[in-house]
Amino acid sequence: MAETLKATPKVKKNVIHTIIGVILYIIIGHLLPYKEPLTKEGIQLLGIFVMTIYLWTTVSTFWPSVLAVFMLGTTGYCSGTTALKECFGHGMTVFVAFMLMFNVAMNESGFSRRIALFFVTRKFVKGKPWLIMFMLMFSVWVVSAFVTSSAVYAMFLSIADEMLEMTGCDKEDDDLPEAVYCAMVFVDNINQGSTPMSHTNVLLGMSMALTLFGYEVPFMTVCWVGLVSCFVMFILVFLQFRFLQRPNVQKMKDLDIDALRATIPPASKREKAVAISFIILIIMWVFPETIMKIPGLYGFGSMLKNLGTYAPPLLIVAALCIIPVEGKPVMNLPDVCKKINWGAWAMMAALMGMATFLGKSDYGVMPWLTEVLGGFVGNLGISGRVMALIAIALIGIQTNFMSNTASGTMFNAYAPIIVALGGGNPIAAAMCAGMICNMGNMLPSACPIAGLCASLSRVRLSYQMRHGILAAILCIIVTMFVAYPLYSAVCPVVTQIVS
Repeated sequence: MAETLKATPKVKKNVIHTIIGVILYIIIGHLLPYKEPLTKEGIQLLGIFVMTIYLWTTVSTFWPSVLAVFMLGTTGYCSGTTALKECFGHGMTVFVAFMLMFNVAMNESGFSRRIALFFVTRKFVKGKPWLIMFMLMFSVWVVSAFVTSSAVYAMFLSIADEMLEMTGCDKEDDDLPEAVYCAMVFVDNINQGSTPMSHTNVLLGMSMALTLFGYEVPFMTVCWVGLVSCFVMFILVFLQFRFLQRPNVQKMKDLDIDALRATIPPASKREKAVAISFIILIIMWVFPETIMKIPGLYGFGSMLKNLGTYAPPLLIVAALCIIPVEGKPVMNLPDVCKKINWGAWAMMAALMGMATFLGKSDYGVMPWLTEVLGGFVGNLGISGRVMALIAIALIGIQTNFMSNTASGTMFNAYAPIIVALGGGNPIAAAMCAGMICNMGNMLPSACPIAGLCASLSRVRLSYQMRHGILAAILCIIVTMFVAYPLYSAVCPVVTQIVS
């Protein structure tokens, strides 16, 4: 009874937010006047878009996403079946689901933790507190390149607590726990913007590049540009940790590296199977053309190339569900499916559909944005390149207040302006939008791990906000002046949005 009464205020709050979201949809989608090039269907789509972002930010990511998919079929532009196909049948949506499954296998097999502790337990770090801190943060950065942020943070929170307890750094008068907990959020978020592996927002950038501009950014391009840019971010954020947060790390010199290494058990057959699968997955993504050049393997390499980015995880998951290890398959799919964040997956599905329909000229949304916002910005006399940089900065700021993915989708509003002004690279800007929207460090509402960090007893919200926004600003600068030029150098310049 007490638990029910305790939950009631939250339920009432969610109901109020839901009513507000519906009112926003009715006002924007049915009551506001509109004129060409906007259509009746287009203004309804804008209403759905605004309502969904509001509900994502205030209520939940799961059921509002499902509602958004349903609502897309009510605009009259397409049938409900077509809307379902564009959302849940999109290749990117399927890719995310199977990568989340593989992510569970990596965590439960111990493969992710082995990588996490590899750097911290090197003998050359023994007795060197700041080097130990660097290797801890670098471990977070490495694992975060291919594992979702929540799983990374939960794992490293346990590892950090273990290290703090072993060295006596967990006392009330120690400032290291607070600094470490916050810095791990910043570093974890950084590499969520580097590769498409288990990172929905990088996939969002790729999807917007494909949907809006008709260009599929190569997997290898995303990885090398993302990793280079995010490594620069990592160095800057670690320097912030070292010289601005400046925690007292002297006790860490007593860390027993051997005892920490002893917590890593010998690799099991299950872990080895997952590790081999991970290597095979990377090969299937990155090296199909190299395989084609090996005598006798041209046909196999050609098949891999034709599979593209989305299909390989399906094969890997299927194989792990078949391969027996110690009397049972490496992966038990029903159990794995219970541990997946289906809310994030449904959110991705809804985004795929809304991004697809927003980009269609028949709706009139993009032409309208170009006419209204583009005309306003055009009067300022700025170029498309400057507008692209402004868009990156705005998304980077916005994501510190609300949902990462919802912030990234705002690029749909900036895209037609960048194209209309000319002189910028819209594809590069789309990829940077998918990168920078991960840097929500400041408020608990920014992302799940920022909220988890703020809830820890040793973390003051004022401390997280102060250093979180600084870390975000550093990442925005790197995205604008490192990632955007790199993507611009390797991605073609488009002059129009595809229908």
